[in-house]
Amino acid sequence: MSALDISNQSNNRNLSWKVDRNRQWTLQLATATSAYLLFMTLSGLSLWLLPFSVPSQILVFVHTVVGVVLFLPVSWYNLRHWLVYRRHQMAHIILLGYVGVVAVVVCNVSGLVLTEQALFGRAISYSLDTIHTATTSAIVGFVLPHIVLIAVRDGKAQVLGILEAVKWHGRRVAMYLLALLASCVLIVYASQPPRLSVIRI
Repeated sequence: MSALDISNQSNNRNLSWKVDRNRQWTLQLATATSAYLLFMTLSGLSLWLLPFSVPSQILVFVHTVVGVVLFLPVSWYNLRHWLVYRRHQMAHIILLGYVGVVAVVVCNVSGLVLTEQALFGRAISYSLDTIHTATTSAIVGFVLPHIVLIAVRDGKAQVLGILEAVKWHGRRVAMYLLALLASCVLIVYASQPPRLSVIRI
């Protein structure tokens, strides 16, 4: 077999693994997962850094509800995303994705266990809480660069429609994130105790 034949076979394999990146950016589950990761990371870091207060308690509630409701859809998307790209040649972006998805899985599972402990147990495991917090930081360090680098790469690519797809993804993520933050603000406002007026005789 000649070197040209080997090269052609390699090119054919690469073509068979080619992914429609436009479609990947515009998948509804992809935008929901990006918004989920962004909101859960921001809210988790806020709960870790900000002092205890009524708004922080509301944020815990919304953080927990979003995490439980979207656990299965996000887990399915992560598995599907890995199945789509697993045959690609290893590169720094893919390595970031692999480490990031492990962090997401550990963070999500530890969050579910902490929720179960808070609802039905006597106390939460502080070692598990530490793992949950550490993996949140790992998501910032690996998943965020993974997504940003891909967005920059695809935004610069001379592929028809790819830049519009990246922008569409960003707009949808921003819309979902704002909706979640607005829900937190509304719940905080609705939870304010009524002001009692003092009647002087």
